[in-house]
Parts: sequence; structure tokens; C-alpha cells
Amino acid sequence: MHAAEVQRARRYRGMALFLAQGVAVSALSAWLVVALLGRYEFAIDPQMRKCLPNANLMVVDRAVRNLARGQVIAFNTDLSREPLMAPHSIAAKIIIGVPGDHIKVSPVETTVNGVVVGLGLADAKKAHLDVKQLTRELVIPPGFYWLMGESGDSYDSRYWGPVPAGDFVGDVHVLF
Repeated sequence: MHAAEVQRARRYRGMALFLAQGVAVSALSAWLVVALLGRYEFAIDPQMRKCLPNANLMVVDRAVRNLARGQVIAFNTDLSREPLMAPHSIAAKIIIGVPGDHIKVSPVETTVNGVVVGLGLADAKKAHLDVKQLTRELVIPPGFYWLMGESGDSYDSRYWGPVPAGDFVGDVHVLF
């Protein structure tokens, strides 16, 4: 082989190696983006009346791990949460009660294990619910959680009861 042919062959091998590395890096990058987008999702709360007042932009981590009191969680809504929540949408609330907790709901206050966690039932009329029907005591069963918002007029478990963990979509991390 002549020197020019050797140089041309080296150049082609160099370009082939560069292209192979480019394809490998692109495939890895695409896989990473798909994995991250499959696990994480941005959420915007467009409501004027917010149950989580400081939550305008959030990230939902679909890998729900340990469920604990005080954690903000995203969950699928269903028909039992109408008319103030659209079914088949996603909402976010704070885990206030965990399995085994004693809940007491009255027209004046809601308590978890004797500690006041909410006042009144401001949304009863809007939801077409009778306050007498909402007044109750219960123990949260295994696999269920009591979810509430921070605002007094949050439409939450006081109105529709404990939520099964199977409805949870992921952990919510509030950005601002």
C-alpha cells in the first residue's frame, strides 16, 4: 500500500470510530431522557384558589417510595371526588393521616389522633354534600391515607374519605 492509501484508511477508521461513538452517546442520551421523562413530570397548578398555596410549579417523581405523614403526594382522582375535582385527573395533597390513625370529622374541626388538622367543612355546600353525612369517626385502614390541603377551603379527605395508596402517582416536590 502506498502512504496515501494508508493515510486514507486511517482517516476512514477514525471517522467510523467517531460515528460509532456518536451513535453510542446519542443512544445513551436518548435512553436517559426517556427514563427521566418516564419517572419525572412537571406539574403546574392553574387554580386561583389553591389548597397548597405555595405550590405553583412542582415536579412529580413517579417512583413513590416511603409514604409518610407530611409528604405531598400526587394521586389520580375518580368519580367519588366530583363535582369539585374532575375524574381521571391528577391532584396533589399532603398526607395527614396514615394507616391506624383515628380520624374525627365534625362541622367545626377535623382531628387526627386528637390533634386538630383542619377547621370546618367550607366546601360541603359547593360539593352538594350534607354536613351531617360528613360528620364521622374512623380508623384509617391498611393501604389507605388521609389527604388534606393547607387552606381551610381545600376539597380533600374530609369530603371523600381516605385514599388508597394504589391511586398514588408519585411524590410531589414543590419548586415554587
